[in-house]
Amino acid sequence: MSTLLQDVRYGVRSLAARPGFAAVAVLTLALGIGANTAIFSVIRSVLLRPLPFRDPDRLVELWETRRDRGWDHASFTHANVWDVQARNRAFEGVGAMGWTSLNLTGFDYPEQLGAAEVSAGFFRVLGVTPVAGRTFLDEEGEPGHDTHVALLGHRLWVARFGADPAIVGRTLTLDGAPYTVVGVLPAGTPWLDAADLFVPLLRRADADRGSFELAAIGRLKPGVSMDAARADLERVARALAAEYPDADKGMGIGLGPSSAWVASDSLRRALWILMGAVGFLLLIACVNLTNLFLAKGQGDRVAEVVGLVGDLRERGLDSDPTRAVYLPYYGSARSPVQIVVHTSGLAAHGRDRRAGGARREPAPGPLADRAAGDAARGRRRGRRPGRRRRAVAADGEPAFRRDGRGSADLRGRGRGAHPRRGPVMLPAGPTGARRGSCCSLETGVGATSARVAQVGDLGHPS
Repeated sequence: MSTLLQDVRYGVRSLAARPGFAAVAVLTLALGIGANTAIFSVIRSVLLRPLPFRDPDRLVELWETRRDRGWDHASFTHANVWDVQARNRAFEGVGAMGWTSLNLTGFDYPEQLGAAEVSAGFFRVLGVTPVAGRTFLDEEGEPGHDTHVALLGHRLWVARFGADPAIVGRTLTLDGAPYTVVGVLPAGTPWLDAADLFVPLLRRADADRGSFELAAIGRLKPGVSMDAARADLERVARALAAEYPDADKGMGIGLGPSSAWVASDSLRRALWILMGAVGFLLLIACVNLTNLFLAKGQGDRVAEVVGLVGDLRERGLDSDPTRAVYLPYYGSARSPVQIVVHTSGLAAHGRDRRAGGARREPAPGPLADRAAGDAARGRRRGRRPGRRRRAVAADGEPAFRRDGRGSADLRGRGRGAHPRRGPVMLPAGPTGARRGSCCSLETGVGATSARVAQVGDLGHPS
Protein backbone atom coordinates (compact mmCIF):
# COMPACT_ATOMS: atom_id res chain seq x y z
CA MET A 1 0.00 0.00 0.00
CA SER A 2 2.82 2.38 0.82
CA THR A 3 4.40 1.67 -2.56
CA LEU A 4 1.11 2.49 -4.27
CA LEU A 5 0.83 5.76 -2.37
CA GLN A 6 4.39 6.65 -3.30
CA ASP A 7 3.63 5.94 -6.96
CA VAL A 8 0.51 8.10 -6.77
CA ARG A 9 2.42 10.97 -5.17
CA TYR A 10 5.18 10.65 -7.75
CA GLY A 11 2.64 10.69 -10.57
CA VAL A 12 0.92 13.78 -9.18
CA ARG A 13 4.25 15.57 -8.79
CA SER A 14 5.25 14.62 -12.33
CA LEU A 15 2.01 15.98 -13.78
CA ALA A 16 2.24 19.14 -11.66
CA ALA A 17 5.77 19.70 -12.93
CA ARG A 18 4.46 19.63 -16.54
CA PRO A 19 1.02 21.28 -16.51
CA GLY A 20 0.93 21.68 -20.29
CA PHE A 21 1.56 18.00 -20.90
CA ALA A 22 -0.97 17.05 -18.21
CA ALA A 23 -3.64 19.31 -19.74
CA VAL A 24 -3.15 17.88 -23.24
CA ALA A 25 -3.24 14.30 -21.92
CA VAL A 26 -6.39 14.91 -19.88
CA LEU A 27 -8.19 16.65 -22.75
CA THR A 28 -7.25 13.88 -25.18
CA LEU A 29 -8.60 11.19 -22.88
CA ALA A 30 -11.67 13.26 -22.00
CA LEU A 31 -12.57 13.63 -25.66
CA GLY A 32 -12.30 9.91 -26.40
CA ILE A 33 -13.86 8.61 -23.17
CA GLY A 34 -16.62 11.25 -23.10
CA ALA A 35 -17.78 10.51 -26.64
CA ASN A 36 -17.77 6.75 -26.00
CA THR A 37 -19.64 7.14 -22.72
CA ALA A 38 -22.34 9.30 -24.30
CA ILE A 39 -22.93 7.00 -27.27
CA PHE A 40 -22.79 3.85 -25.16
CA SER A 41 -25.40 5.33 -22.80
CA VAL A 42 -27.74 5.81 -25.75
CA ILE A 43 -27.05 2.32 -27.11
CA ARG A 44 -27.56 0.75 -23.70
CA SER A 45 -30.93 2.41 -23.19
CA VAL A 46 -32.13 1.89 -26.76
CA LEU A 47 -30.58 -1.39 -27.90
CA LEU A 48 -29.22 -3.35 -24.95
CA ARG A 49 -31.69 -2.79 -22.13
CA PRO A 50 -34.50 -5.38 -22.26
CA LEU A 51 -38.12 -4.27 -22.45
CA PRO A 52 -39.91 -4.08 -19.07
CA PHE A 53 -42.29 -6.89 -19.98
CA ARG A 54 -42.51 -10.60 -19.37
CA ASP A 55 -40.84 -12.67 -22.13
CA PRO A 56 -40.35 -9.72 -24.51
CA ASP A 57 -39.08 -12.04 -27.26
CA ARG A 58 -42.60 -13.39 -27.66
CA LEU A 59 -44.13 -9.94 -28.09
CA VAL A 60 -44.78 -8.69 -31.62
CA GLU A 61 -46.30 -5.68 -33.29
CA LEU A 62 -49.13 -6.06 -35.79
CA TRP A 63 -50.25 -3.76 -38.58
CA GLU A 64 -52.47 -3.83 -41.64
CA THR A 65 -51.36 -3.61 -45.26
CA ARG A 66 -53.30 -2.78 -48.42
CA ARG A 67 -51.56 -4.08 -51.51
CA ASP A 68 -54.10 -2.54 -53.88
CA ARG A 69 -53.50 0.89 -52.34
CA GLY A 70 -49.73 0.57 -51.88
CA TRP A 71 -49.93 0.64 -48.07
CA ASP A 72 -47.14 -1.27 -46.40
CA HIS A 73 -47.74 -0.18 -42.82
CA ALA A 74 -51.14 1.04 -41.60
CA SER A 75 -52.98 1.05 -38.30
CA PHE A 76 -55.76 -1.41 -37.58
CA THR A 77 -59.46 -0.64 -37.86
CA HIS A 78 -61.68 -1.41 -34.88
CA ALA A 79 -63.58 -4.23 -36.54
CA ASN A 80 -60.53 -5.91 -38.03
CA VAL A 81 -58.59 -5.97 -34.75
CA TRP A 82 -61.48 -7.76 -33.02
CA ASP A 83 -61.68 -10.29 -35.85
CA VAL A 84 -57.95 -10.97 -35.73
CA GLN A 85 -58.17 -11.42 -31.97
CA ALA A 86 -60.96 -13.94 -32.35
CA ARG A 87 -59.71 -15.92 -35.40
CA ASN A 88 -55.96 -16.30 -34.94
CA ARG A 89 -54.36 -19.56 -33.77
CA ALA A 90 -50.79 -18.41 -33.13
CA PHE A 91 -51.23 -15.90 -30.30
CA GLU A 92 -52.04 -16.13 -26.63
CA GLY A 93 -53.67 -12.74 -26.90
CA VAL A 94 -54.00 -9.68 -29.11
CA GLY A 95 -54.39 -6.17 -27.72
CA ALA A 96 -55.15 -2.76 -29.21
CA MET A 97 -54.67 0.84 -28.18
CA GLY A 98 -56.13 4.13 -29.41
CA TRP A 99 -55.51 7.68 -28.25
CA THR A 100 -57.86 10.37 -26.98
CA SER A 101 -58.00 13.11 -24.33
CA LEU A 102 -60.05 13.57 -21.15
CA ASN A 103 -60.63 16.58 -18.90
CA LEU A 104 -59.95 16.00 -15.22
CA THR A 105 -62.08 18.17 -12.89
CA GLY A 106 -63.05 18.23 -9.22
CA PHE A 107 -59.71 19.67 -8.03
CA ASP A 108 -58.43 23.21 -7.58
CA TYR A 109 -57.98 23.58 -11.31
CA PRO A 110 -59.10 21.50 -14.31
CA GLU A 111 -56.53 19.66 -16.39
CA GLN A 112 -56.64 18.08 -19.81
CA LEU A 113 -55.00 14.67 -19.72
CA GLY A 114 -53.62 12.56 -22.51
CA ALA A 115 -55.60 9.34 -22.38
CA ALA A 116 -55.49 6.00 -24.16
CA GLU A 117 -58.26 3.52 -24.81
CA VAL A 118 -56.95 -0.04 -24.53
CA SER A 119 -58.56 -3.41 -24.97
CA ALA A 120 -59.29 -5.22 -21.73
CA GLY A 121 -56.48 -7.72 -22.22
CA PHE A 122 -53.86 -5.25 -23.48
CA PHE A 123 -51.73 -5.16 -20.33
CA ARG A 124 -52.07 -8.90 -19.82
CA VAL A 125 -50.65 -9.37 -23.32
CA LEU A 126 -47.69 -7.18 -22.31
CA GLY A 127 -47.27 -9.12 -19.08
CA VAL A 128 -47.42 -6.03 -16.86
CA THR A 129 -48.00 -6.20 -13.12
CA PRO A 130 -49.50 -2.96 -11.72
CA VAL A 131 -47.85 -1.11 -8.84
CA ALA A 132 -51.18 -0.95 -7.03
CA GLY A 133 -54.56 -2.43 -7.76
CA ARG A 134 -55.27 -4.44 -10.91
CA THR A 135 -55.63 -4.16 -14.67
CA PHE A 136 -58.89 -4.28 -16.62
CA LEU A 137 -61.19 -7.27 -16.55
CA ASP A 138 -62.53 -8.74 -19.81
CA GLU A 139 -66.11 -7.67 -19.11
CA GLU A 140 -65.04 -4.08 -18.51
CA GLY A 141 -64.56 -3.71 -22.25
CA GLU A 142 -68.02 -5.04 -23.16
CA PRO A 143 -71.07 -2.79 -23.53
CA GLY A 144 -73.62 -3.24 -20.78
CA HIS A 145 -71.01 -3.56 -18.04
CA ASP A 146 -69.40 -0.96 -15.84
CA THR A 147 -66.86 0.54 -18.22
CA HIS A 148 -66.16 3.70 -16.19
CA VAL A 149 -62.90 2.47 -14.73
CA ALA A 150 -59.41 3.88 -15.18
CA LEU A 151 -55.77 2.98 -14.77
CA LEU A 152 -53.36 5.74 -13.78
CA GLY A 153 -50.03 6.11 -15.50
CA HIS A 154 -47.01 6.21 -13.20
CA ARG A 155 -46.09 9.79 -14.15
CA LEU A 156 -49.57 11.17 -13.33
CA TRP A 157 -49.75 9.14 -10.12
CA VAL A 158 -46.51 10.66 -8.84
CA ALA A 159 -46.97 14.22 -10.11
CA ARG A 160 -50.65 14.77 -9.34
CA PHE A 161 -51.38 12.40 -6.46
CA GLY A 162 -48.02 12.23 -4.72
CA ALA A 163 -47.60 8.46 -5.32
CA ASP A 164 -50.40 7.82 -2.82
CA PRO A 165 -51.33 4.11 -2.93
CA ALA A 166 -54.72 4.97 -1.44
CA ILE A 167 -55.73 6.44 -4.80
CA VAL A 168 -56.96 2.99 -5.81
CA GLY A 169 -60.74 2.90 -5.33
CA ARG A 170 -61.16 6.67 -5.47
CA THR A 171 -63.42 8.32 -8.02
CA LEU A 172 -62.17 10.83 -10.58
CA THR A 173 -64.33 13.08 -12.73
CA LEU A 174 -63.32 12.68 -16.38
CA ASP A 175 -65.26 14.64 -19.01
CA GLY A 176 -67.98 15.12 -16.41
CA ALA A 177 -68.42 11.39 -15.75
CA PRO A 178 -67.23 9.47 -12.68
CA TYR A 179 -64.46 6.93 -13.21
CA THR A 180 -63.16 4.58 -10.54
CA VAL A 181 -59.40 4.13 -10.28
CA VAL A 182 -58.71 0.37 -10.29
CA GLY A 183 -54.93 0.37 -10.52
CA VAL A 184 -51.63 2.17 -11.09
CA LEU A 185 -49.19 1.12 -13.81
CA PRO A 186 -45.42 0.89 -13.26
CA ALA A 187 -42.96 3.22 -14.93
CA GLY A 188 -41.48 2.10 -18.23
CA THR A 189 -41.38 2.48 -21.96
CA PRO A 190 -42.92 1.85 -24.44
CA TRP A 191 -46.73 1.68 -24.06
CA LEU A 192 -46.70 2.27 -20.31
CA ASP A 193 -45.84 5.95 -20.80
CA ALA A 194 -48.07 6.40 -23.83
CA ALA A 195 -50.70 8.34 -21.85
CA ASP A 196 -51.46 9.85 -18.45
CA LEU A 197 -54.32 7.44 -17.81
CA PHE A 198 -55.98 4.50 -19.54
CA VAL A 199 -59.64 3.59 -20.01
CA PRO A 200 -61.22 0.50 -21.60
CA LEU A 201 -61.69 0.27 -25.36
CA LEU A 202 -65.27 -0.81 -25.96
CA ARG A 203 -65.98 -3.63 -28.39
CA ARG A 204 -69.05 -2.52 -30.33
CA ALA A 205 -71.00 -4.66 -32.71
CA ASP A 206 -71.10 -1.88 -35.33
CA ALA A 207 -67.37 -1.26 -35.27
CA ASP A 208 -65.99 0.66 -38.22
CA ARG A 209 -63.81 -1.04 -40.88
CA GLY A 210 -62.73 2.10 -42.62
CA SER A 211 -61.05 4.06 -39.80
CA PHE A 212 -57.40 3.09 -39.31
CA GLU A 213 -56.59 4.34 -35.83
CA LEU A 214 -55.55 1.47 -33.54
CA ALA A 215 -52.11 0.13 -32.72
CA ALA A 216 -52.09 -3.63 -32.19
CA ILE A 217 -49.75 -6.02 -30.38
CA GLY A 218 -49.72 -9.77 -29.82
CA ARG A 219 -48.03 -12.39 -27.67
CA LEU A 220 -46.98 -15.58 -29.45
CA LYS A 221 -47.86 -18.91 -28.00
CA PRO A 222 -44.90 -20.90 -26.67
CA GLY A 223 -43.07 -22.68 -29.48
CA VAL A 224 -44.66 -20.64 -32.28
CA SER A 225 -42.16 -19.01 -34.62
CA MET A 226 -42.47 -15.70 -36.41
CA ASP A 227 -42.88 -17.43 -39.77
CA ALA A 228 -45.68 -19.63 -38.43
CA ALA A 229 -47.45 -16.61 -36.94
CA ARG A 230 -47.05 -14.69 -40.19
CA ALA A 231 -48.62 -17.56 -42.15
CA ASP A 232 -51.51 -17.72 -39.69
CA LEU A 233 -52.14 -13.97 -40.01
CA GLU A 234 -52.12 -14.22 -43.81
CA ARG A 235 -54.82 -16.89 -43.54
CA VAL A 236 -56.96 -14.56 -41.40
CA ALA A 237 -56.37 -11.62 -43.79
CA ARG A 238 -57.44 -13.65 -46.84
CA ALA A 239 -60.59 -14.74 -45.02
CA LEU A 240 -61.48 -11.13 -44.07
CA ALA A 241 -60.73 -9.86 -47.60
CA ALA A 242 -63.09 -12.50 -49.02
CA GLU A 243 -65.76 -11.83 -46.38
CA TYR A 244 -65.65 -8.02 -46.63
CA PRO A 245 -64.51 -7.25 -50.20
CA ASP A 246 -65.57 -3.62 -50.08
CA ALA A 247 -63.65 -2.66 -46.92
CA ASP A 248 -60.88 -5.26 -46.78
CA LYS A 249 -60.03 -5.82 -50.44
CA GLY A 250 -56.26 -6.52 -50.78
CA MET A 251 -55.89 -6.74 -46.99
CA GLY A 252 -52.72 -8.15 -45.46
CA ILE A 253 -51.31 -8.26 -41.94
CA GLY A 254 -47.72 -7.37 -41.13
CA LEU A 255 -45.69 -8.70 -38.23
CA GLY A 256 -42.60 -7.28 -36.53
CA PRO A 257 -40.53 -7.99 -33.39
CA SER A 258 -40.99 -5.99 -30.22
CA SER A 259 -37.42 -4.64 -30.48
CA ALA A 260 -38.71 -2.24 -33.16
CA TRP A 261 -40.84 -0.49 -30.53
CA VAL A 262 -37.78 1.32 -29.23
CA ALA A 263 -35.66 1.68 -32.38
CA SER A 264 -36.18 0.79 -36.01
CA ASP A 265 -33.70 -1.32 -37.93
CA SER A 266 -32.24 1.72 -39.68
CA LEU A 267 -31.78 3.53 -36.36
CA ARG A 268 -30.11 0.46 -34.87
CA ARG A 269 -27.64 0.27 -37.73
CA ALA A 270 -26.90 3.98 -37.43
CA LEU A 271 -26.26 3.67 -33.68
CA TRP A 272 -23.90 0.72 -34.09
CA ILE A 273 -21.98 2.55 -36.84
CA LEU A 274 -21.76 5.60 -34.58
CA MET A 275 -20.49 3.42 -31.73
CA GLY A 276 -17.78 2.04 -33.97
CA ALA A 277 -16.80 5.55 -35.04
CA VAL A 278 -16.42 6.84 -31.49
CA GLY A 279 -14.57 3.66 -30.55
CA PHE A 280 -12.09 4.43 -33.31
CA LEU A 281 -11.89 7.98 -31.97
CA LEU A 282 -10.91 6.58 -28.57
CA LEU A 283 -8.26 4.44 -30.26
CA ILE A 284 -6.84 7.53 -31.97
CA ALA A 285 -6.82 9.36 -28.65
CA CYS A 286 -4.92 6.50 -27.01
CA VAL A 287 -2.37 6.41 -29.83
CA ASN A 288 -1.85 10.16 -29.58
CA LEU A 289 -1.43 9.91 -25.82
CA THR A 290 1.09 7.10 -26.28
CA ASN A 291 3.06 9.28 -28.69
CA LEU A 292 3.00 12.09 -26.16
CA PHE A 293 4.42 9.82 -23.46
CA LEU A 294 7.08 8.49 -25.82
CA ALA A 295 8.12 12.00 -26.78
CA LYS A 296 8.14 13.01 -23.13
CA GLY A 297 10.25 9.98 -22.19
CA GLN A 298 12.74 10.66 -24.98
CA GLY A 299 13.04 14.26 -23.88
CA ASP A 300 13.55 13.17 -20.28
CA ARG A 301 16.34 10.78 -21.29
CA VAL A 302 18.12 13.47 -23.29
CA ALA A 303 17.81 15.85 -20.36
CA GLU A 304 19.17 13.21 -18.00
CA VAL A 305 22.21 12.59 -20.22
CA VAL A 306 22.89 16.29 -20.60
CA GLY A 307 22.46 16.84 -16.90
CA LEU A 308 24.71 13.91 -16.07
CA VAL A 309 27.51 15.18 -18.28
CA GLY A 310 27.18 18.67 -16.83
CA ASP A 311 27.18 17.27 -13.31
CA LEU A 312 30.29 15.24 -13.99
CA ARG A 313 32.11 18.26 -15.35
CA GLU A 314 31.05 20.40 -12.39
CA ARG A 315 32.44 17.78 -10.01
CA GLY A 316 35.81 17.88 -11.79
CA LEU A 317 35.46 14.24 -12.76
CA ASP A 318 37.84 14.71 -15.65
CA SER A 319 40.62 15.69 -13.23
CA ASP A 320 41.45 12.02 -12.94
CA PRO A 321 43.64 11.11 -15.91
CA THR A 322 41.54 8.11 -16.83
CA ARG A 323 38.28 10.06 -16.83
CA ALA A 324 39.95 12.98 -18.53
CA VAL A 325 40.83 10.61 -21.34
CA TYR A 326 37.35 9.05 -21.33
CA LEU A 327 35.37 12.21 -22.03
CA PRO A 328 37.07 13.27 -25.30
CA TYR A 329 36.65 9.74 -26.57
CA TYR A 330 32.96 9.49 -25.67
CA GLY A 331 31.50 11.45 -28.55
CA SER A 332 33.66 9.88 -31.23
CA ALA A 333 32.33 6.30 -31.01
CA ARG A 334 31.18 5.02 -34.35
CA SER A 335 30.50 1.28 -34.30
CA PRO A 336 29.63 -0.93 -31.30
CA VAL A 337 30.95 -3.86 -33.27
CA GLN A 338 34.53 -2.81 -32.38
CA ILE A 339 33.73 -3.33 -28.70
CA VAL A 340 33.09 -7.00 -29.39
CA VAL A 341 36.19 -7.27 -31.56
CA HIS A 342 38.52 -5.97 -28.84
CA THR A 343 36.78 -7.59 -25.86
CA SER A 344 38.68 -10.85 -26.21
CA GLY A 345 42.05 -9.04 -26.26
CA LEU A 346 41.15 -7.05 -23.17
CA ALA A 347 39.98 -10.12 -21.29
CA ALA A 348 43.20 -12.02 -22.07
CA HIS A 349 45.26 -9.00 -21.07
CA GLY A 350 43.42 -8.80 -17.75
CA ARG A 351 43.94 -12.49 -17.02
CA ASP A 352 47.67 -12.21 -17.59
CA ARG A 353 47.94 -9.29 -15.17
CA ARG A 354 45.89 -11.04 -12.45
CA ALA A 355 48.02 -14.16 -12.84
CA GLY A 356 51.12 -12.13 -12.04
CA GLY A 357 52.77 -12.83 -15.36
CA ALA A 358 54.87 -10.42 -17.29
CA ARG A 359 53.08 -7.52 -18.76
CA ARG A 360 52.30 -8.30 -22.35
CA GLU A 361 52.25 -5.29 -24.57
CA PRO A 362 50.01 -5.50 -27.60
CA ALA A 363 51.50 -5.06 -30.97
CA PRO A 364 51.68 -1.42 -31.96
CA GLY A 365 48.94 -0.46 -34.30
CA PRO A 366 46.35 2.16 -35.18
CA LEU A 367 44.38 1.70 -31.96
CA ALA A 368 47.46 2.13 -29.76
CA ASP A 369 48.56 5.25 -31.66
CA ARG A 370 45.19 6.88 -31.42
CA ALA A 371 44.65 5.95 -27.77
CA ALA A 372 48.09 7.28 -26.85
CA GLY A 373 47.41 10.64 -28.49
CA ASP A 374 44.01 11.09 -26.90
CA ALA A 375 45.27 9.88 -23.53
CA ALA A 376 48.06 12.49 -23.60
CA ARG A 377 45.58 15.23 -24.38
CA GLY A 378 43.32 13.98 -21.61
CA ARG A 379 46.21 13.99 -19.11
CA ARG A 380 47.03 17.59 -19.96
CA ARG A 381 43.41 18.52 -19.47
CA GLY A 382 43.29 16.68 -16.17
CA ARG A 383 46.19 18.68 -14.78
CA ARG A 384 44.45 22.05 -15.24
CA PRO A 385 44.43 24.05 -12.01
CA GLY A 386 41.31 24.86 -10.11
CA ARG A 387 39.75 21.38 -10.61
CA ARG A 388 38.56 19.44 -7.63
CA ARG A 389 40.38 16.13 -7.88
CA ARG A 390 38.34 13.01 -7.62
CA ALA A 391 39.08 9.49 -8.78
CA VAL A 392 36.31 7.26 -10.06
CA ALA A 393 36.57 3.57 -10.70
CA ALA A 394 35.87 2.02 -14.06
CA ASP A 395 32.24 1.30 -13.16
CA GLY A 396 31.57 4.91 -12.10
CA GLU A 397 31.86 4.52 -8.28
CA PRO A 398 34.06 6.98 -6.36
CA ALA A 399 37.46 5.53 -5.41
CA PHE A 400 38.87 8.23 -3.14
CA ARG A 401 37.98 11.67 -1.92
CA ARG A 402 39.89 14.72 -0.80
CA ASP A 403 39.22 14.08 2.87
CA GLY A 404 42.78 13.77 4.18
CA ARG A 405 42.96 10.00 3.55
CA GLY A 406 43.41 10.00 -0.20
CA SER A 407 47.09 9.01 -0.30
CA ALA A 408 46.63 6.42 2.43
CA ASP A 409 43.70 4.90 0.59
CA LEU A 410 45.63 4.75 -2.62
CA ARG A 411 48.58 2.96 -1.02
CA GLY A 412 46.45 0.45 0.79
CA ARG A 413 47.01 2.00 4.25
CA GLY A 414 43.49 3.39 4.64
CA ARG A 415 39.94 2.04 4.50
CA GLY A 416 39.97 1.59 0.71
CA ALA A 417 42.97 -0.34 -0.49
CA HIS A 418 42.92 0.95 -4.05
CA PRO A 419 40.55 1.99 -6.78
CA ARG A 420 38.74 -0.77 -8.60
CA ARG A 421 40.64 -2.29 -11.43
CA GLY A 422 39.01 -3.12 -14.72
CA PRO A 423 39.10 -2.39 -18.39
CA VAL A 424 38.05 1.09 -19.42
CA MET A 425 36.41 1.40 -22.84
CA LEU A 426 37.53 4.55 -24.61
CA PRO A 427 35.78 5.60 -27.81
CA ALA A 428 38.15 6.79 -30.50
CA GLY A 429 39.02 10.43 -30.29
CA PRO A 430 39.62 12.94 -33.00
CA THR A 431 43.28 12.13 -33.60
CA GLY A 432 42.83 10.36 -36.88
CA ALA A 433 44.89 7.38 -35.62
CA ARG A 434 44.44 3.87 -36.82
CA ARG A 435 42.31 1.12 -35.20
CA GLY A 436 43.18 -2.41 -34.28
CA SER A 437 44.91 -2.72 -30.89
CA CYS A 438 44.71 -1.85 -27.22
CA CYS A 439 47.01 -0.25 -24.75
CA SER A 440 47.53 0.10 -21.00
CA LEU A 441 47.01 3.30 -19.10
CA GLU A 442 48.15 4.12 -15.56
CA THR A 443 45.23 5.61 -13.58
CA GLY A 444 46.45 6.96 -10.30
CA VAL A 445 49.13 6.89 -7.66
CA GLY A 446 50.72 3.50 -7.09
CA ALA A 447 50.60 0.35 -9.14
CA THR A 448 46.93 0.61 -10.24
CA SER A 449 46.30 0.58 -13.96
CA ALA A 450 43.34 0.36 -16.32
CA ARG A 451 43.12 -1.13 -19.74
CA VAL A 452 42.02 1.16 -22.52
CA ALA A 453 40.40 -0.01 -25.72
CA GLN A 454 39.31 1.91 -28.75
CA VAL A 455 35.56 1.69 -29.34
CA GLY A 456 34.81 3.58 -32.46
CA ASP A 457 35.75 6.37 -34.78
CA LEU A 458 33.43 9.07 -35.99
CA GLY A 459 36.14 10.61 -38.07
CA HIS A 460 36.28 13.87 -36.15
CA PRO A 461 38.80 16.30 -37.47
CA SER A 462 41.85 16.48 -35.29
